[in-house]
Amino acid sequence: MGQIKEFTLTKGPIDPNCLIHHKAQALVFSLGGYTGNFFHDINDGFIPLFITVNSLFPNQDFILVISKLEDWWVHKYKDLLQSFSKHPIIDIDKEINVTHCFPKVTIGLMSHGFMNIDPKLTPTPKTLIDFHKFLATTYGTVQGQGQGQGQSQLQPQSQHRPRLVLASRGGSIGRLILNQDELRLVAEHIGFEVILFEPSKTTSLHESFGLIHSSHAMIGVHGAALTHALFLRPSSIFIQIVPIGAEGVSDICFGKL
Repeated sequence: MGQIKEFTLTKGPIDPNCLIHHKAQALVFSLGGYTGNFFHDINDGFIPLFITVNSLFPNQDFILVISKLEDWWVHKYKDLLQSFSKHPIIDIDKEINVTHCFPKVTIGLMSHGFMNIDPKLTPTPKTLIDFHKFLATTYGTVQGQGQGQGQSQLQPQSQHRPRLVLASRGGSIGRLILNQDELRLVAEHIGFEVILFEPSKTTSLHESFGLIHSSHAMIGVHGAALTHALFLRPSSIFIQIVPIGAEGVSDICFGKL
């Protein structure tokens, strides 16, 4: 919480000296805290943003005003952010001595807990399935397809066998599947097309969505990469391998998927 900038609400003049007038209302929040990790980007950022927008701004125009904004974050999630709001993001930390005037301002995001959207707490019932549909409107088409570009290494090669995405972790991270090669061979022998998936900060979300959404199952050791299971189609199989001693956090993070 120490990395989240505090805002002080004060009573200003009735007719402030506005440098910039906005017709749309503003939604203000911070990217401080744990953002930068894919799990927290989704759990602490985009799921609460989805809940807030559907609770307070259904079918309404608004501008995202964000503190602790990072250029790489905007670049990575540009398409998803544009699905929420058509307006350019305002980086509030850079707006020094600039007065923006909005007809209405909402500060902060709403959360229903870890990786959860409670349909009883939204005016129009929403669940993680609705969040998946929202992701599909953004990432449903893999960029580059049909434009003469080569097939991505993330894309499935077979159209006949069921596809299993095996979330792999680098050796320096820990929580590894030591017999990963053996696991892959067994899965292929059973009949799966197995694709190793080891995402990084630069991995294309369009390609990741295209791969996982078109697959039938996903398996991996507990970790942030399993957040990509939100890309799976409903009724797909998701298996989380839970390390000894991590039962609680594993259930909190991915037990509702």
